[in-house]
Amino acid sequence: MQTLQSATARASSASYERVRHRYRLDAAAHCGIPGHLPRT
Repeated sequence: MQTLQSATARASSASYERVRHRYRLDAAAHCGIPGHLPRT
């Protein structure tokens, strides 16, 4: 059960990262700073 739980957590985390990355790209393009993604 532990592996299934961590696999689910990893999957949701990966999709969250993808959405956040896309949002950051949009924000950076909006600010006119292409390729600059500050790590928070």
